Amino acid sequence: VKCDTISMAAKSVGENMIIATANAAVELFYNGSKKLETVSGGVNVTGAMTASGDVTAFSDERLKTDVNTIENALEKVTNLRGVEYTKLDTNQRGIGLIAQETEKVIPEVVQDGAFKSIAYGNIVGVLVEAIKELKAEINELKEAK
Repeated sequence: VKCDTISMAAKSVGENMIIATANAAVELFYNGSKKLETVSGGVNVTGAMTASGDVTAFSDERLKTDVNTIENALEKVTNLRGVEYTKLDTNQRGIGLIAQETEKVIPEVVQDGAFKSIAYGNIVGVLVEAIKELKAEINELKEAK
């Protein structure tokens, strides 16, 4: 099939299930609502996402330059605010951080879009270094006794 757009709809209700366009974009729908779309930067998912395996990101040193240990990590963690909240669209309870607040402390983990989002996995490096700083403080206190 050669065309600019391919669309597959559920015959019984006439709703789109899949749309594929000439620019290689794909949109998947469920119950009349777009749930997944491919975009130039990757994939956008609406709703919860479950993986049956690990979710990973490239972290190979060969892909990085200007690598430095995170400084003042404990101060950064101290300036973050963990919150409990209710989502406006689903009324579902959740816990996490507020992107606008986090951006003031660790801007590298906040992504802009229609709504701001947080790359939670990228906060791990800050947490690791904060724990090391706490461990050093504990060791100093033990040695001072």
